[in-house]
Amino acid sequence: MDYGSDAGPGLGGCPEAHVTCRLEPFTSGLPLTMELARRFQSDVVQTLGSVRPEWPFEDRVLVWLLPNMEEECLAFHTSGGGDIASLFVRHQLESIDEVLERELTRRLDR
Repeated sequence: MDYGSDAGPGLGGCPEAHVTCRLEPFTSGLPLTMELARRFQSDVVQTLGSVRPEWPFEDRVLVWLLPNMEEECLAFHTSGGGDIASLFVRHQLESIDEVLERELTRRLDR
């Protein structure tokens, strides 16, 4: 909850609570990977298990494929950190997307 400096009195004289909920995924910069993941969503969901069930499907897929991104993804969801596109330049994102798409295909083929 955010009790920012502009929070006025609410019910019972208590400050009003402002709740922010981020629903957009951290992973919007990975179109090839996420298109494939959505195409085989039922298979992917079975393999994700308990990987951050509170996060959007796309972010769970990223952390499953690339566990070292969990900290950045967590920062995005908890403290307003930047999304994946803010961490890499376009050609890096395109390369990462291609590699992750191949890795997802490999994992689905098992």
